[in-house]
Amino acid sequence: MISKIKISLINYVSVAFQAIIIIALISPIAYSCKAETVGFIENCTNNKCLSKPNNITVSSDGNHLLTIDSSENPYIRKIKITAGGFTEDGIIPLNISNTNSTEFEIDISEDNKKALVYGKPDGQSGILIIVDLVTNTTKSLNCLNSDSPLPNSIAFIDSEGKKIIAGNSNASQGKLFIVNTVNDQIEKTINIKDTPNSVKVSPKYKHAIITYRGINNQTATVYDLETEGSKDFETPPDIFFLVHNFLFSNSFNLLGTKTVISSIGGNHVLHLLDLKNKKMIVKILNPNSDGLTLSAIYPDGSTVISAGINNTNPVTIKVYKTDVSNPLSPSILKTITINDSTSIIDLDISTDQQKLFILTLKNSNKVLKVFSLKDLTLINEYTVSANKLNTKLIISPDSKYGAIPLPKSNSN
Repeated sequence: MISKIKISLINYVSVAFQAIIIIALISPIAYSCKAETVGFIENCTNNKCLSKPNNITVSSDGNHLLTIDSSENPYIRKIKITAGGFTEDGIIPLNISNTNSTEFEIDISEDNKKALVYGKPDGQSGILIIVDLVTNTTKSLNCLNSDSPLPNSIAFIDSEGKKIIAGNSNASQGKLFIVNTVNDQIEKTINIKDTPNSVKVSPKYKHAIITYRGINNQTATVYDLETEGSKDFETPPDIFFLVHNFLFSNSFNLLGTKTVISSIGGNHVLHLLDLKNKKMIVKILNPNSDGLTLSAIYPDGSTVISAGINNTNPVTIKVYKTDVSNPLSPSILKTITINDSTSIIDLDISTDQQKLFILTLKNSNKVLKVFSLKDLTLINEYTVSANKLNTKLIISPDSKYGAIPLPKSNSN
């Protein structure tokens, strides 16, 4: 029986792909005058078949995709992207056991020479592995075994992958750790308000943004990696019960001076962190709405796109284009309504600020919708998969292609 595990690769150049798929490739994203094409990467290569490709990452130059197979014997698959398509570029076994197929996270250093893999399989204390992408070798880090990081709570803090910041999973005392990956030593321990839900690092490695999963789930902490100082930002009391828990969307402007935080429910809302002036600006986008809000900021930091679910009958999606060039006075420029989708999975913006990509659930299918950022008109849409599992939309730094992992489900 042929496996139906998939990763959608959305390639923004015309590329031919096989019918057995792992990644959907979209091409080309950045050029507003061209239409995208959707194809798929083969499931199997060199007698290795992906069974649970839950996570992918893209190199900073856009030339490589890394996907991690969170199977019983996890491994990294390297895929090289070229003008004519893609080529397989090797497999790196992680040399660990994962009998329950726990999902692993993966990240790549800015110089594209190191990868970071972490997860908590089979009741173990936690797995943290540094992968040398030049020699295709792995190295386990053991200094955090007693305070193993949770998913989304670990990141590189330098371009060469020599140091990471990690949040612990011990609910009794929230902590951050600065870890030297070369000698496997904790260099600094920082007490924080609660158990971290996510830890994300800004471009230029100046700030770490921490959100929480405990009673402080509407608090964000900005930790300055240079001065080692921190500041907490909370939802204002007058709207605290109108919105819901923070969901960090890892969307920064290119300079790393602004970022946005999403919300898992309540009124559609924009949370803008002005990292330069150490302020959080909160704007209710629609006081009559109730549902998840996902946001992404333009690379130049001038505008934010937010998409919110309206949990009405029927369910609709509202998209907001907000001017944040003056962070203290955000202004909604345009709104549109999507009437044919029931959920938002992810969204992103092309680096040339020409296109908006929203991955939605429509008629039980994952559908990628492509909009013009000029006026939010729909340009194209593509059915990616009938797989309903939550996933990510990854856009390459040059916006020439995007990728969507399509992990296994019982029905697909």
